[in-house]
Amino acid sequence: MTPFGHAVVYDRKNGGDWIDADERWVVAAYDHDRSNIGLMECSSERRAREIMKDARDGEAHWIEPQ
Repeated sequence: MTPFGHAVVYDRKNGGDWIDADERWVVAAYDHDRSNIGLMECSSERRAREIMKDARDGEAHWIEPQ
């Protein structure tokens, strides 16, 4: 859960291959209506989880303003 909705980490090599991205790890942000409002590509799972935790704490500058 985040102030804007949800943030999820996807592994493109393990079920997240439907995401069009260059990096293996992707953090996706969804609003309360479950609409995608942002994607952040990451080169490592550790970095993706850090970004997800930042979003949970309200730090999500990479998300498009609604």
